[in-house]
Amino acid sequence: MKTKATHEVIRVVQPAFLVNSAMMACRYETADGRPLEPGYYFALWPTRVYAKIYDREVRYFGPFDTEHEARLLQGWAAYLGIVAPTAAAAAARRCGALLTPAVTSAYVDLLHALHSDARLARCVLPGSH
Repeated sequence: MKTKATHEVIRVVQPAFLVNSAMMACRYETADGRPLEPGYYFALWPTRVYAKIYDREVRYFGPFDTEHEARLLQGWAAYLGIVAPTAAAAAARRCGALLTPAVTSAYVDLLHALHSDARLARCVLPGSH
């Protein structure tokens, strides 16, 4: 069985801080060094982690206006086998949220990341280890 990537839905509230799923304010970094725009994101680590550190390794997909949109993307990631399913993500996917341009764009970004990052590919693609 392949190890699933670590993930969560987060909310960026200020240029240097995000609020994680445990409702804790945390500093974060991005791969390009730029601050994230305010909104909700699906955060994905390329490997399984045991202490969530919001460093340059994390990929952020968003921003979304609502948490529901971010959870929809999380549900799709579970459907693709990238991450283990969560109840919230499964519920978001089941309820048939409207496919906004932001969600569709982030889904394409997620698929691109899956195929361009070998660490993510090891989580799901057969024969990629």
